[in-house]
Amino acid sequence: MRQEFNDKAMENLEITNKLLLEMVKNQKSSNKNLVKLFMVTIICYTVLLIAMVAGFFIYESQFDVVQGQYETYEYNQEAEGEGIEFNNGDVYKDSSTYNDNRGD
Repeated sequence: MRQEFNDKAMENLEITNKLLLEMVKNQKSSNKNLVKLFMVTIICYTVLLIAMVAGFFIYESQFDVVQGQYETYEYNQEAEGEGIEFNNGDVYKDSSTYNDNRGD
């Protein structure tokens, strides 16, 4: 009876070891597949980013950059009194005259 128990225990140990070895092999292949999937994802995102940057440059290249075609205006501002403030052509804290030399 004791021998039969030891034989059964040894058989169970062998089965457990085989199952563990098979599980480790499956885990290794699963990890390899996960790494491959991760690398493919990174490569796809990199290609997508490069395509987006290239597309942006191609889109922007169809427009001409215009420089030096600006109109300039000259303004004369006069005011009397203390504490007068000029702010973008507006005069505060006093009555003033505004002379526009654009010719309108």
